[in-house]
Amino acid sequence: MEAYHHSVIAREGWWIIFLSCMPALIGFYQGWYVTALVCLLPLPLLAWYFRDPTRIVPAAPLGIVSPADGNVTAVGADYDPFLERECIRITIDMNWYGVFSIRNPMEGKIQRQWFERPAGTAPWLLGMRIFSHWVQSDEHDDVVVCKEPKLWRLQSVFYQQPGERVGQGQRCGYLYFGARVHVLLPGTAQTACKVGDRVRAGSDLIARLVH
Repeated sequence: MEAYHHSVIAREGWWIIFLSCMPALIGFYQGWYVTALVCLLPLPLLAWYFRDPTRIVPAAPLGIVSPADGNVTAVGADYDPFLERECIRITIDMNWYGVFSIRNPMEGKIQRQWFERPAGTAPWLLGMRIFSHWVQSDEHDDVVVCKEPKLWRLQSVFYQQPGERVGQGQRCGYLYFGARVHVLLPGTAQTACKVGDRVRAGSDLIARLVH
């Protein structure tokens, strides 16, 4: 199933691409054609950098898809400081040259969002700014996605609000220049990835819920 999708180029990058075209437009208007063409040279690189390809969501109702593109750097039992429970934590480091869109790991309803570090911060939370959201399935499985921007002054863009229903693999936000993403799963979940795996948001399974 094709995941919810905006465009080939992430809308968060449109304004940057537009601003990069302004000197070229001025150059063409003034008749400085060589200068204008030179100003257009970064355009293909920017279009590639802000790419947002369509992803195919696997047919796995109890599956948890990766919320981000990147490399798996940690898998194992841990403590969830947001819901105060034992959990399975999967950490994904996004690459600076990767796709920066964030997708929901499963179908359900947004229960809550956090824009600060939780009380009793876990040692694996290293970033200065923490952006997290909690998704609950119809079967009351709880998954928390915690995002730590690599450039702490840049905010995470998140489009869903508490109470809204979201689909598995649905595009829900954007992280400029990437982040470290932690997926906190129920303690009974079975992992489907290992450290070193490269995963793609919305299409690669990283775990399965067990009922």
